[in-house]
Amino acid sequence: MSVNKTLALAAGIGALAGLRTFTPPSVVSQAARRNLLPLRRSPLRFLRSAASANTLAALAAGELVGDKLPFMPSRLKPEGLTARSASGALCGAALMTAHRNRDHKALVAGAAVGALAAIAGAFAGYYLRRQLGQRLNAPDPAIAVVEDMIAVAGSIALVRHSMSLRSYVTAGLL
Repeated sequence: MSVNKTLALAAGIGALAGLRTFTPPSVVSQAARRNLLPLRRSPLRFLRSAASANTLAALAAGELVGDKLPFMPSRLKPEGLTARSASGALCGAALMTAHRNRDHKALVAGAAVGALAAIAGAFAGYYLRRQLGQRLNAPDPAIAVVEDMIAVAGSIALVRHSMSLRSYVTAGLL
């Protein structure tokens, strides 16, 4: 896979981290756990552990519920943007590392692209969600569920797209 295509995947997963902080890393970790993303010899190999995969899955599930609560702070507050940026950086770095395992510059580039895309995704998601709620006269939790589906399905699609045929064979799926 070309560097530009892999950077585009890193940007996409980063933007999704801007919507939901824990969903993209959960999907990345689950794929790495099943050897679908080759992170075995990378600095991000901790994502392959059952503890990482299960913890991120629990955090993602909690976030999907918690996001609908009226007292949750805005994703645009510094704490929310920092967490989303870190999530995007982790996911972007993981996708770049999966394709360019020994290239540390690729890891840094993936992290930078993922982090910046997460910030952009957080702002875009916030304003789009607000606009849709007003135009459709829909309650915020209903729009949030649609945003959840986009984050989950998009993360799965991007991680799946980044996997190679070799990954499927290694995981025993082919």
